[in-house]
Amino acid sequence: MDIAVLSRALRRWKYLIVLIALIAGATSAIASMESPKTYLTAAVALVTPKPGILPSSGTTDFTQVPSLDSLVETYVGLVNTTPVRQRLVSGGIPRTAYELQFNISAVRVPNTTLIDITVTDRDPTVAVAIARNVVPAFNAALDDLQSQVGATTSSRLDALVPWDLPSAPPASPYSPDISKNVLLAVVGALVLAVALAFFLERLDNTVKSEADVRTRLGLTLLGTILNRTPNTQGPVETLAATNAHDALAEQYRALRTNLLYSRVSHALETLIVTSTIPGEGKTTTACNLAVVMAQAGNKVILVDADFRRPALHRLFGNRDNVGLGNLILEDRPESECVQPTAIANLSLVCAGQPPPNPSELLGSARMTKVLQRLAVLADIVILDTPPLSAVTDAAVLGALVQGAVLVVERGGARIPDIMKSIETLQAVGSDIRGAVLNRARANEVTTYYYYGTEPGPSTVIGQAS
Repeated sequence: MDIAVLSRALRRWKYLIVLIALIAGATSAIASMESPKTYLTAAVALVTPKPGILPSSGTTDFTQVPSLDSLVETYVGLVNTTPVRQRLVSGGIPRTAYELQFNISAVRVPNTTLIDITVTDRDPTVAVAIARNVVPAFNAALDDLQSQVGATTSSRLDALVPWDLPSAPPASPYSPDISKNVLLAVVGALVLAVALAFFLERLDNTVKSEADVRTRLGLTLLGTILNRTPNTQGPVETLAATNAHDALAEQYRALRTNLLYSRVSHALETLIVTSTIPGEGKTTTACNLAVVMAQAGNKVILVDADFRRPALHRLFGNRDNVGLGNLILEDRPESECVQPTAIANLSLVCAGQPPPNPSELLGSARMTKVLQRLAVLADIVILDTPPLSAVTDAAVLGALVQGAVLVVERGGARIPDIMKSIETLQAVGSDIRGAVLNRARANEVTTYYYYGTEPGPSTVIGQAS
């Protein structure tokens, strides 16, 4: 069994597991209280051997009489027989002989000549009456049998001797044992619920933890962004700019630091941020990453390369009438298309005029020249691209830039689909710097974020040795 999957299943489905156990326990308690009660009592009888009977049957000198062991076993077998039960019925026990066969059981007390007779009944007074009269009924039935076969006085078997008889009806029922039944029901339900949770977790083939990014995707974990909390103020897309002291902003700064040192020997002047499916948070990641890089003193140009669903102009309050499409199609000057933002060192290139064939245009030589022109104006150019499963835009751009960051939402895209995205980027020669686990849960995070002095302006991207 995969311990990591089991541990994750217990955390994810803990409330369901507890609920199933509570329902099972309550159902068992109600069923036990409603079921018929059974009372138990017991009597002890003594077998007295006749002279000449040996303790065992290891000799041949007394073949005419049974051994003591066999005699006791014979008595045990005769206790719950029809003649004995009929004697009890005729003696006033309000049960039929058929019913009594389920009420009486007898066993030998080991290494003794004692017989332990156990009696159960739904009525405690009937149970004690059976226990007190079963030995006399046995003796009467035995006497009748020996008289019928003409046994002589010397050959007759001795009667059972009542040794310990119940004096009062049992105060509490023997069954159902409510506490025991509830315990067994809860334990059984917990086992089944855990198995169900494990099964559901195995069926849900999505990324759940940081370990999944490393082991199942085989990618470097650049950063983990937790779920937004109710205390988070401002739009999450530009959180690092509007609320720099928020915990999420610190997580984006940790992402920036890890990205800077992901390939120390490889310059990072152009970068795409993409995901496998829509809604995983790639645009939010691209925006906040651009903000924290600009806050560190780097000149950053954020490019909206998602012609189908452009969003950056709305997030930053810029105009979208000119942008990347105009740079590619019309060869507009950068001064017309690169717009400043309210954040120092951060400029924006909106989507602009949408081209009729975005994928072909983004992979063209013109786009390569546009990237080169933008790279001259900034330390890093970050491109927000469409998801890889939707169109090929991100893949063709991945072949032109120096790095790619894959945003993976916890519980979002299926792992096989993410692997296809990775293979698509690798097929075009894209340098995947790593992945960002987005909307993770705090109790599943092992990465620690340290609050300290911000990197100064000397931390410039593209100057790595």
